[in-house]
Amino acid sequence: MFFNQIAKHLAPNGIFVASVSTKSDVIDGVVLHQSVFGENEWTSTILTDEGALRGSNLKYYPYPFKHAVRADYGSFHITLKF
Repeated sequence: MFFNQIAKHLAPNGIFVASVSTKSDVIDGVVLHQSVFGENEWTSTILTDEGALRGSNLKYYPYPFKHAVRADYGSFHITLKF
């Protein structure tokens, strides 16, 4: 559902860029990052037509930029587009 909402609101030539955390985080007793998986799991299983992108018409592309907003060695960046 998350990725379908992105597809619903993304302009035809738009791109969606995000960071994905590979570490669990707990703040004030609340567990953040409910879907904590390694980068390989995300890119080979989750961000596929058979996985979470199913029905959204979005395609995963490796992050194309040299610099990243958050480089904490516990996250990686993705690009999605139609």
